[in-house]
This record gives sequence, C-alpha cells and structure tokens, in this order.
Amino acid sequence: MLIEAIYDHGRVRFLQPIRLRHEQFKLTIELPDAEVVMIAEPAKADLNSSALDLLLKDYPDDLWLQRMKTIEAEVLATPEIKPTVLTPKQWQYSEAFALRGQD
Repeated sequence: MLIEAIYDHGRVRFLQPIRLRHEQFKLTIELPDAEVVMIAEPAKADLNSSALDLLLKDYPDDLWLQRMKTIEAEVLATPEIKPTVLTPKQWQYSEAFALRGQD
C-alpha cells in the first residue's frame, strides 16, 4: 500500500490519519535522490538490543543506566509463567469461594 508522508526533522508524518495493526514493523521508504546527502554504512543490527543499549553506548559511565540495564536483564531472564489449566472440579471450588466472598 502506498501512503503519502512528510519527513520532518527526523520524523515521518502521514498526511492522512491511519491506524496500524502493530506498533513496530519493517517498512521500505522511497526517498527522492536529491534529498539524500550520504548513505551511512549499515550498522550490524542486533535484534536483541534495546534502547538502554543505545543510551549506554553514548553514556557508558552512567550508573543509573547501568542499573536499569541490570534490571532489564533480570526481567528478560525470568522464565515466562504459563497459566495453569484448571480442572472442572477446581473451577467449582473457585466459583464456590467467589460466591462465599460475596456474603
């Protein structure tokens, strides 16, 4: 789908309102040749890097950023908790407790 947009100081603005299904996805942008001054060497993108990694690259001695990176690593290392599937009998107990609490 072709959609018109304007590049404005580092941001791309759509000329018409649009709702997108996802918050992040890859896209291709066609730029007028006259507007391109230089194409930088592509950085080796690490799909596992975060905004904190970029900030730490610019401010490697920032203790707060280092602490946030530690917290981020701990959170990402936490195993995903999968919901427990309840048996019909467990559902009955759960419903009974819920009704009991309404008194």
